[in-house]
Amino acid sequence: MKHFYTRARNIQPVRFSSTFRHITDTLNELQKSKANEEANHVVKNDSRKQHSRKDLQKHVITPSDLSDHFRHSFYPRPTRAQISATQSIFSQNKVSLEWIVSSYKDIPDIKSQNEIHGSSSMVNTFKVSSSPLPEVLFLGHTNSGKSSLINNLLVNSVENKNHNEFTEHAYVSRRAGYTKTLNAYRIGNKLRLIDTPGYGEFGEKEQGELVIDYICNRKYLRRVFVLIDSRRGFLEPDVNLISFLIDQGVPYDIIFTKADTIVDRYNAKKRSNNSTAGTSSSGKYTSRENSALQANQNIIKYYEKIIGESGIANLTTSPKILLCNSYTSKLVKARYGYKEIRFEILRSCGIIE
Repeated sequence: MKHFYTRARNIQPVRFSSTFRHITDTLNELQKSKANEEANHVVKNDSRKQHSRKDLQKHVITPSDLSDHFRHSFYPRPTRAQISATQSIFSQNKVSLEWIVSSYKDIPDIKSQNEIHGSSSMVNTFKVSSSPLPEVLFLGHTNSGKSSLINNLLVNSVENKNHNEFTEHAYVSRRAGYTKTLNAYRIGNKLRLIDTPGYGEFGEKEQGELVIDYICNRKYLRRVFVLIDSRRGFLEPDVNLISFLIDQGVPYDIIFTKADTIVDRYNAKKRSNNSTAGTSSSGKYTSRENSALQANQNIIKYYEKIIGESGIANLTTSPKILLCNSYTSKLVKARYGYKEIRFEILRSCGIIE
């Protein structure tokens, strides 16, 4: 017993505080390690989702793809050099709202020619004398997206990087029939883009007469672009307008706006019908990618149907069919179509070949 106590006195006391700190530090390290693993797992999952989304987007048809699909064989696709030259012209020339009129005779050069000193319109024409520049006219049903398209056509290189932001040259309103006048946007000393009041519902008789006067009498008019809302397709006023342009011998092209809404609509349908993300039986694509490819076919069929029902494909001289989107979405990540439309504008005006 004595020996035991002697040995016991030689035993160093246990340092509980030091041991506890060591255990605590070890637990903290384990918790940090686990947290890092979980964070890395989340990052990897997010990365996989992003890669999966990017991979899926590669298979989603774009408005530009649709323009190429519906391009007639005698309308060749613009080359990269032509697009580059087009972009340079738009970026190097200042854009300005040159005049606004609610009566054809108030267009500055017409007013000057007729030596009209008093305006019958309440709208100021800015009291300028218009230079003889080529003009292109944008027509469409109310809320077809004319003002949004014009803003996209006039976007500068900096704004183009911010996909849903641009200078609002043409005011965009959710209220149908907001544009009441002819609005001329001058691009340097090159040309003018003319925005018009929408026709159809909420359109007014006086506005229609203004547009008709312009189409029938304007010697600087080079081409009309008829805008069709992709969601609604061709309406009766659209078909009547096209017949009128043909009768007047005015060259025109068709622009389907809001094409991103159709891409999103058909891809949403396919995702709801096929929610699994495994590999298809062929092993080449995942089921989501196969769904996107099938959605592409349905989108093409959708446009084929509305184009076929309009009868424009049966005309002696078929117009060009262009598609665009003024805003982006989860699947349509960029603004498509406006470069090609810019090219067609310049080509129509004889500025580029």
